[in-house]
Amino acid sequence: MARVSYEIPSGETQELIRGMPARAKSAFNQGVRNLSKLDESSRRKVFEAFLTIVPDLTDIDTGDLARKTSVDEERLGPIVLVLAVLSLGFAGFSGSVDDFVKYITEGLDTGVELGQLVRPFFEGIDSRRGTISSEMSKDELSNAVLPTLVRAATAVDLRVRFKGDTIDLATPVLVVSLTTDTRGDDVVIQIPKNRLRRLVDQLRQDLDRLERAEKQMLPPKER
Repeated sequence: MARVSYEIPSGETQELIRGMPARAKSAFNQGVRNLSKLDESSRRKVFEAFLTIVPDLTDIDTGDLARKTSVDEERLGPIVLVLAVLSLGFAGFSGSVDDFVKYITEGLDTGVELGQLVRPFFEGIDSRRGTISSEMSKDELSNAVLPTLVRAATAVDLRVRFKGDTIDLATPVLVVSLTTDTRGDDVVIQIPKNRLRRLVDQLRQDLDRLERAEKQMLPPKER
């Protein structure tokens, strides 16, 4: 199951895009082109599917979105980047949908009239702007100080032992590649099944503790 994580800072949309690395900017422009080539029905499905994951915009399952929209995952990936960036820009914008459409139409040179293309998306996300801003502020606070895990890719590997020319022992292990927001090299580890069971139990307990901490310690509006 493919997932994509975006490290997008808060700020005005034009500055978000100008500050992107060249590779991300290229992906953004490709996403605009991909979006413009979809028929109206497919665009609507993409908008509706994306809205179901708002406000969690930092860890997006593009494979799941592709299944919901019937849009090829390779085409959909750059489109998701476009919608994530525009969602964050719109969340921090004080004007109306019309004002934001005008803002990006005049400020972004994508070769496509992007504002009118995504107007229905802004209309759908308009009521959630405050929630998106709040969630991104919480995300920024939680990611401060230490490296934060942004992606974990897994695969099952079969280890075999030979005795002469014959395999006399085999066992599976889980290989985990961990990516953090420090943009350093991935950390790759392996976990045998018995340790994985203990880790899963521990993580379930830790998730329960986090949820209890939210209910008991945080103000109601931040839970």
